[in-house]
Amino acid sequence: MNARRPDALTRHLNQIGRVPLLTAAEEIVLGQTIRELMDFPGGPDAAPRSLQRRGRRAKDRMVTANLRLVVSVARRFSQIGERRGMTLEDLIQEGTIGLVRGAEKFDPALGYKFSTYAYWWIRQALTRALAGAGLVRCPLHIQTLLGKVRKATGTLASQGVHRPTISQLAELTGETPERLQTALNEGLNAQTIASLDAPAYNSDCTSVGELIAAPEADHLTRQAMWDAAQQLRELLPDEAGLAELRAVDECGFVELGELLGTSRSSARNKFIDARAKLRTVAGDRVLALLAG
Repeated sequence: MNARRPDALTRHLNQIGRVPLLTAAEEIVLGQTIRELMDFPGGPDAAPRSLQRRGRRAKDRMVTANLRLVVSVARRFSQIGERRGMTLEDLIQEGTIGLVRGAEKFDPALGYKFSTYAYWWIRQALTRALAGAGLVRCPLHIQTLLGKVRKATGTLASQGVHRPTISQLAELTGETPERLQTALNEGLNAQTIASLDAPAYNSDCTSVGELIAAPEADHLTRQAMWDAAQQLRELLPDEAGLAELRAVDECGFVELGELLGTSRSSARNKFIDARAKLRTVAGDRVLALLAG
């Protein structure tokens, strides 16, 4: 029996686990090289090619040797991340961005150990990511405004105002109503956009994107629904017949009652029961074909 193939996260953890840690002397040498590149007059892009290559190699070495620190910190935030829709892989990615930023800012002349300095940058990156967690990340200034709104809303709620107006929030935060409205709109848009990779109906194996038919499949999809409608007519003749006999207007129940030899209200109840049974078996799209 074949062993289970490791997933991407397991492979990543195995790879970074094989990278040797840096000694204190190596941290100083690499940090000095990175600092030389970052502080070059005119910026890193203006530095000589040889310095750019040495600087990039030094930064890659510094970052790669400290990726285990990113994983360690990310795991501490994993429970908060799950509540806000971020996986451990997402947190590791955000923490790595913080680690890279820390490597670019690190100055060994200050006497700090790099892991101590990098921890702050990793933690800051994760905190910011979780504060603006969503499928679409809000800019930092929008996140800041939303934080002010949340704080002002809590203050007003303690005063008995549970549905504050924009004007009340603006007065309490010191921001203009226009800026607050823009922040609220941006925050709402970021929360309501759906991902095609998101699980469908709490399924672990089917994504939303897999349920969207390709344009060239429309004809085949419709044919499949027609076939399903025909099968329903054979399996559930009474319910399918009721679905077809139902007219759009309200007098359809009178006509249906006459055909069934019963009253209008009884016909209506039978029709509702039949539709519910068909909906459970086939779904709304097949019902539309039966009714049409």
